[in-house]
Amino acid sequence: MSTCVDDITRGHELYLRHLLLLGQAAPLALKAVIETEVRKRGESLAQLIGKKKDTFNVNYRKQFLQLFQDDEVKTNTDSWDTSLLCVVTFVLFKSCLTSTALQAVTCVTDQRKDLDSYAHSASLNFKTFETKWVPLNSAMLELIKYIDDEAKFECKRMIHSFKSESINVNIELINKMKQINDVNLHLKMAIQDKVVPNIHGETGSCDQNESVELQKDNPVFTEKLQNTYVYISESAILTCKLNVSEKAVKWLRDGKPVEETDTLMFLTKKCTHWLAISRAKLIDSGNYACICGNTSTTAFLKVSEKPLKITVDLHVATVDADVRESMDIVLICEVNLRTNKAVWRHNGQVIRTCNRHVCSVQDLEHKLTIRNAKFEDEGDYTVDFGNATSSAKLTIKGNLSLLHKKQLMEHMFRNWIRGALGLKYLKIGLEAFSDIAVWNHHSEFLTRLSSIGNRCTRCTTEILLPSHKPEHCPKKANCLCSKKPHKRLPCPNGGFCSTFYDNIFFDHRFFCPLLTNTDIHKWGSDPWSVATCYISTTGYKDKRSAKKIDCAGLLSLFINNTFFERSLGSVEINGETDLFKQARDARNDILHSANYELSEGELSDYIDLFRGVLEIKTITGETPLTCQRGVKNAMENLNELQKYQIDIHDSEDLQKQIKGLREHAMNELAEKVDEAEKQNRIKLQHLEEQLKKKEKELQLMRDFRSSTLLKCAQTEKVPFELKLHIRVVGSTGLTVAEGRQRIFESMKEYVASYMNSQEQPIKSIDQSVYCLLGYITNIKDCKIADVFNVESSVDIKVYCFTCKAIEEFLKLINGNEFQKETIELRKRLETLERIKACDVLASCSSASLESTRTRLHDKVASFIPVLWLTSLHCS
Repeated sequence: MSTCVDDITRGHELYLRHLLLLGQAAPLALKAVIETEVRKRGESLAQLIGKKKDTFNVNYRKQFLQLFQDDEVKTNTDSWDTSLLCVVTFVLFKSCLTSTALQAVTCVTDQRKDLDSYAHSASLNFKTFETKWVPLNSAMLELIKYIDDEAKFECKRMIHSFKSESINVNIELINKMKQINDVNLHLKMAIQDKVVPNIHGETGSCDQNESVELQKDNPVFTEKLQNTYVYISESAILTCKLNVSEKAVKWLRDGKPVEETDTLMFLTKKCTHWLAISRAKLIDSGNYACICGNTSTTAFLKVSEKPLKITVDLHVATVDADVRESMDIVLICEVNLRTNKAVWRHNGQVIRTCNRHVCSVQDLEHKLTIRNAKFEDEGDYTVDFGNATSSAKLTIKGNLSLLHKKQLMEHMFRNWIRGALGLKYLKIGLEAFSDIAVWNHHSEFLTRLSSIGNRCTRCTTEILLPSHKPEHCPKKANCLCSKKPHKRLPCPNGGFCSTFYDNIFFDHRFFCPLLTNTDIHKWGSDPWSVATCYISTTGYKDKRSAKKIDCAGLLSLFINNTFFERSLGSVEINGETDLFKQARDARNDILHSANYELSEGELSDYIDLFRGVLEIKTITGETPLTCQRGVKNAMENLNELQKYQIDIHDSEDLQKQIKGLREHAMNELAEKVDEAEKQNRIKLQHLEEQLKKKEKELQLMRDFRSSTLLKCAQTEKVPFELKLHIRVVGSTGLTVAEGRQRIFESMKEYVASYMNSQEQPIKSIDQSVYCLLGYITNIKDCKIADVFNVESSVDIKVYCFTCKAIEEFLKLINGNEFQKETIELRKRLETLERIKACDVLASCSSASLESTRTRLHDKVASFIPVLWLTSLHCS
């Protein structure tokens, strides 16, 4: 029995040794590596981490949450655990560390992860311990090769102590560890219990009195100064701690004594010493040192200007929903610091202040005012503050007659015609290669199936069973093998159609061939009956040449058919970012344009893209499409199209082109629209049936619970309390505050006079407010208790004494009449009070709704249907 206890204790001891090596020695080495590499780069650790923010967010989410809090980087490395130190070292310095150093970091990372699997038992057997210790020891020695001598010495001392010196194994400590099952907490418990005495401050060879005297004569900083980064006007505190108290220290900055001022003070409490700066200035930056006798600790304080951030994104400030020509338009952006260094751009071009474009700054708000807006003012607007930018898209609707607008926008319409012609030339350039590839692909299939046959007239897509096993299918949802497989049969002609389907399916990039585009009986004889399976939209059945396929269909072949990619050579096609996918997206943007308009810049980008497709290059620089028939002419036409505008003189021809292009754009959607309408009719019918059923159930439940609810509500001494928010939305904070105050005064007067006397007050300040409150007071068993003016809204406290009153109140504030009155209130604010509010909104407090719902549920839970409970809401 004792032998068994000895074995268990030995396993716990080995676990603690390995835990301390990973939890104390490894962080010491990793922190020293990080500090060394940071010094080489001349940037702070916070700056280096900030540059890799996206990498941490995407690949190391847990560590990202530890590093970034409230838009600031947490760089106190003493608080970082081993895992976080490894991740930061790897992300920041992967490209500059030696391969052996990277292997060392990987070794520490892997062993730290593996240690979690032993936490439940807090034990390691000897063989496992030796297997782990040897590579970890080598990794640690590799990491400390190039760090400073002090850290190197301390790390080596820890490695030696954790391997060789005696260790205190407390059975109570082990039992606590088994209950917690957390490696990080195990480490804190081991340090607190001082399982390795010489590492954690206890004396070894001398007695306690001698140790105390030795410490007094030779004080040591047990907590050293840390590099600190603050912004101007923020507080900064440098902290260090000695192993003895009542020792005087000296503070230096850049080698010169630091003197106390109104904003800088020295503080001491027992062993701890602080240098505190209440409002930091740029001149406070420097290297600080705290000196006590022959020992010292140093760190640097960096005071920098607070980075400018955008607090309110760029947006169009307008009362009306639409922005129209001839209006004065204001674009507004707010920042957190005062600055005059704002650069405004329109479609990438810097905007200069002139009579029509006025750039202004008011406190933290930056404005661009566009007077007498024209259609040419449409586009992307950006305000640039250096490291911070914000953008908004401006769309202007016309006020002129269609004839005038047509004359104004004719240039952009002709650009759209040029874009459509560019699609035509792109299609011409792709036709020859597509025809060849389709024939070659079909020949490859027939060669594979030569031993089976080449024709079958009995199979259909409704009954065909693929030849592959369902468990080997890469995407069952799109495959025939998962669609009623018990009703399907393999092809009776030696499996010809089944195997042919497999070839089509596995050569599709996304494993979703569109079989409505094909005739399965023609697979053995017609190459294009096979090719149309790779086109993503319907309407291509019986198309037998590239000439009869539109541009979208040909681009789908390049994107979806992996044989096309193989035929092009080493050209990457991924169906997401490649040139063919970009060209198909461009084609959709052009043909689905609502106004048939393109700017000159958009047109140029599209034509460059179409030429890029025809000139696509392999890894070796070859251009496999340029040698095909028709490509040379297509390239010349695209070049001409980009250089010169086209003229359309005959208005009848113009109308024909518009009609033809529009029909071309809409025909491909016709089948989808029909199918969508059919599905919608089915769903609507189903929903109507469900609604009728629910209405019947609801009526039955209402009848059943009406007496119970009424009785419960009537005996309720405390009324149900609901809060209604009336919010004012304006272009500025001043507008919001004025509007809110104006509404509050009127509502307060209403509550004070009308609610007590039941008569209209003599002085009518704002009739709309009285209408809104009158709606509420007209509800039976509903009373307005009070009105509050809060920071974001005017809050109305409403008491409902019955469930019926709650229901009527919620219907009211969701109803059209109540919402229309809020619109009227906004208009009155603007006309009578000259307060330019964008909108006045009314909504019920979600907190009061939840409280009411809870009370109702607690009172009569067995009688209230769920459907009625979910109706307690306000849109």
